[in-house]
Amino acid sequence: MSNNLQNKENFPKISFKRNVLFNIVSWFLPLIVAFIATPIIINQIGLKNYGLFSLILGFISYSFTFNVGRAVTKYTAEFRANNQNEKINDVILSGLFVNIFLGFLGFVLIVLMTNWLVVDIFLISEDLKETAKIGFYIAALTIFLTMIGQVFIAVLQGIHRFDLYSGIITIISLFLIVGNLVLVFFNYSIQSLLVWNLITVLFSTIAFFSFSQKYQKIGSLTLNFSILKSIVKYGLSVTAYQILGSLLLLFERTLITRMFGEESLTFYIVPMALGIYIHSFITSLTIAIFPITSQIKSSENKEKLLSIYMKSSKIVFALVTCLCVIFIAANKVILKLWIGGELGETFAEKSSDILVVQVITFGLLAIVIISWILVEGVKNAFFNSLQTLLWLLIGIPSMIWLAPIYSSFGIAVGRLIGVSIIPITILIAEKWVFGKPLWRFWSKNLIILSLVFVGSFYLEQFLLNSFSQTRFIFVLEAIFVGFSFFTSLFIVGFFNDEEKMWLRNIFKF
Repeated sequence: MSNNLQNKENFPKISFKRNVLFNIVSWFLPLIVAFIATPIIINQIGLKNYGLFSLILGFISYSFTFNVGRAVTKYTAEFRANNQNEKINDVILSGLFVNIFLGFLGFVLIVLMTNWLVVDIFLISEDLKETAKIGFYIAALTIFLTMIGQVFIAVLQGIHRFDLYSGIITIISLFLIVGNLVLVFFNYSIQSLLVWNLITVLFSTIAFFSFSQKYQKIGSLTLNFSILKSIVKYGLSVTAYQILGSLLLLFERTLITRMFGEESLTFYIVPMALGIYIHSFITSLTIAIFPITSQIKSSENKEKLLSIYMKSSKIVFALVTCLCVIFIAANKVILKLWIGGELGETFAEKSSDILVVQVITFGLLAIVIISWILVEGVKNAFFNSLQTLLWLLIGIPSMIWLAPIYSSFGIAVGRLIGVSIIPITILIAEKWVFGKPLWRFWSKNLIILSLVFVGSFYLEQFLLNSFSQTRFIFVLEAIFVGFSFFTSLFIVGFFNDEEKMWLRNIFKF
């Protein structure tokens, strides 16, 4: 390993394993509260209102919220590894300049397009049109603030302060969810929920700025056009795949709303949320890897990079498979118990098949995260833009073809068809970075995980048929299936001694 990577000044006091655990906590605590809150909010505001609320939240998350700040993380990590700390301020200002420009552009475009989106694109019901218009105006301001906050999030990630990042995310997320519950309890409108979302984004932006200023010691800022050019060049690829991914998601939701109405969107979004939970869990585990890949790139230590990639990929593959088997085997039971009451029965009937497809889709999207990070950290983001374009080009025609035949389920299958190229793009990314695709690595893991998947599936089916299902009983069953799944992997030798030690080190304080 190079001297730069050994230099303690280049690394914070928080270790990689602590970063991983902090990120898990920032995912887990809000998830538990959100899991409890979602059925309450649905029951309080109704299916149509929740569909509109989800539509606007999705627009906030996936329309103009381009995370160009990722370039700030990359170059901050690289400059720290090379002891070029004086350039980091230039990186921050360049990222801030780009994000403010894009955020303001997004704000103006959304305000100008709101009437068109509500009336002509989403075909919002007459009784919800005014509510939707106000919601999109609030969304425009939320997006602008989010873009500014992304820069300071990127700074903390670039200096490996995931403890601070995770702490802020956890607190803000809990405030957001609890606030939503209070608002719906007192029968406040959707606009009030969106305003509360805006307020929490403002608080998080202030918090991220404050901690970035404290730990990075941001001094006088000057606009370095050479660094600005690098930020823009890297950021364009990131923006490109975010635009393409957003188009796919927004097209999907637009198609459902136009063809089947806001209620159908709710029956689609709720099972989709469970798939997103899988994806966000893997993201929380792997987010700390990105700045590390950028630092390793500066040392040209390809063997270390390959080692981290294979270990991370194997763990992610196993975790995703375990989560998928639990959700797929108990698709109806999960929705019935989660939502509860008669509405839970309705969701189990209408959304269980959609849940299976969404879990597989977002499972694939979770598996690709490691190679996605690898390419961005070592090479650039263009390859990820290209594969997102392919998802779009394959997914949208598939949705259009299947929607009239299978309604919302067909749209979910169309999205799955679009991302089904992920195994191919992973192998291509490996070829690009390591000089060869890891055929043997993936084949061996796939065979073992497939066999354990089948055994775990029938084990869960047996448990579901043997006991009267309550939320507590199901949680116990899921824990038992998960424990059995990983016990089986250890018995058959899925993890070698080095990987077992790596796992122990990660989860040992």
